[in-house]
Amino acid sequence: MRLFTGLLSFALVLGCSSPDDAPVASGDVQVDDSAGAFEFPDTQPAGDGTPSAGADLGDEDVFGEDDVAEEPDALGDIGPGAEDVVTPPVDVTDVPDVPAVADAVDATVAECGDCDDGQWCTVDGCDAVGECTHVPTPGTCYIDGECFYSATTKSPCEKCVPTNDPLSWTSLDGGPCEDGNPCTLADICDDGVCIGVMPNPCTPPGPCTESVGCDVKTGECQFAARPDGVSCGSGSVCFAEACVPGDGLPTNTVAWFDQDTCPGGWSLYAQALGRTVTPSGQIAPGTTFGDALASGEEPVHTHGVSVDVATSSVSYVGIGGCCNGGTTPQTTVNVSGTAEPATTGLPYLQLLPCQKTDGQVVGTVPAGLTWATTEAQCPGDTSAWTLAADRYLVGTPAGGTPVATFGAGDGLNTPHAHSVSGVIPTPAKGIALASGCCAGGYAGSNGLTVNTTTSAETPVFPGVALPLCAAAPSVVPDAAPAGIVLFSQTESCPPGWTLFLAAAGRLIVGTAAAGDVGLTVGDALADKEDRTHTHSVAVSATLPSRTISAADGGNHQGAQNGVVSATFTSGAATSGGRFIQLTACRRDD
Repeated sequence: MRLFTGLLSFALVLGCSSPDDAPVASGDVQVDDSAGAFEFPDTQPAGDGTPSAGADLGDEDVFGEDDVAEEPDALGDIGPGAEDVVTPPVDVTDVPDVPAVADAVDATVAECGDCDDGQWCTVDGCDAVGECTHVPTPGTCYIDGECFYSATTKSPCEKCVPTNDPLSWTSLDGGPCEDGNPCTLADICDDGVCIGVMPNPCTPPGPCTESVGCDVKTGECQFAARPDGVSCGSGSVCFAEACVPGDGLPTNTVAWFDQDTCPGGWSLYAQALGRTVTPSGQIAPGTTFGDALASGEEPVHTHGVSVDVATSSVSYVGIGGCCNGGTTPQTTVNVSGTAEPATTGLPYLQLLPCQKTDGQVVGTVPAGLTWATTEAQCPGDTSAWTLAADRYLVGTPAGGTPVATFGAGDGLNTPHAHSVSGVIPTPAKGIALASGCCAGGYAGSNGLTVNTTTSAETPVFPGVALPLCAAAPSVVPDAAPAGIVLFSQTESCPPGWTLFLAAAGRLIVGTAAAGDVGLTVGDALADKEDRTHTHSVAVSATLPSRTISAADGGNHQGAQNGVVSATFTSGAATSGGRFIQLTACRRDD
């Protein structure tokens, strides 16, 4: 079989030779016809037992054992025990290199190695370029190397939606969310982020307040009062955060002012300078009346007055420096008396008469003070002024409103006299006083009845305002010698002072002559003296602005500045109550 195969191969070699027996290119097999043999180039190393190039091979050597290359059956086309015979090639350029073909086949089969990512939600595989693949199973997401069930949320605005994108978070754009800012009323998702789209407008509660923003910590709106006097509507202005109709007075009303010029919105009422005007018949509140002065009469003199005045339930009847007829709802009141002489050089009533024009007039509150009827009404930057608590008019009389004047229409902020008539509620064991007027005594359980007339106030003060709030508490003196007694506005004594119960709430408020504010005055208390008793008091006291001097059951001097003198016997204190609601303290050693 080998001999036949070798002869066949030899015949093929001869059949493929060039007709002119020209030399072949380098590397081709050369055949020696004369020797009856052919040559193989020796490509093996020296000493390998292989014939060198150019060696003559006899016929017996062509297919000898040394010339046969035995290799495994690579193609699987030979039966068991058989061997593949390598046929000598005619031209290596025409015969494919079997190992090179095998290499090309291997290059098309990619290998990835171990692609198991250890995740429960992925199907692991290998793609055509040799990279591992991890495909999420239905109903799951595989994001940033982690597995998530469908509908799992990363934030209020990002969710696992496998049907949309199983490999990344899906933004819930346009959906509701909470941005963590309490000052936004509506929040929506935008590109995976929660954004507030509707800030709280913080609408002011009234025309005389304005918004100053929203507190991002609490979500509460902050408001501030608009300045007094600014417009808050047709013919109205702001005053103490309330919108009032101007000053509440009709045009051409006459009022008296304790100043040299008329305020804005008023013009000089020349016919009343230095004299009173006698009207015919009944007169309305606010107009002057009385006997006319004779031509050339000096302005300093007295006037007899007797006139009927028609009133309403919230009007006043009175003549400055003269007399008061009181008031009764919906009736006519007669006022009779003789006016006091005026000071030289000033008009008769010692006030400047002015007539109401079309302008607005609103009183202002002096620095450091504001008006309120209860402690709860004190603004945030003030505190209760306990020196005035229960000693000014406390509560709102019939027909009035808190902070507004009463005895006349709301918003009447110009200086004038007022009659107050009605039952006024007061706290237990309190005292009601009408500013600049009079004391009504202790308040009973049914309230206090007041029927009197106040004095005219200065231009910047409402007629009967209630000063209960101060910008800061009074400073308690701390330089007094040992044994001195004072009253503190706090419920406890300051450092260096001890509670002095025997004197609590029964002595005077103000400054004793040559003494410090808060010092007790009057007869000294006896040792272990019962707290319910009377005291004789004779003292000159310097009063702070808009305070009063008072002793339990004694008397008072109206709200004013300067030195006042008082000589009286105090009344017995009510058991369990402190007249001036201050804490009595004694200076320690």
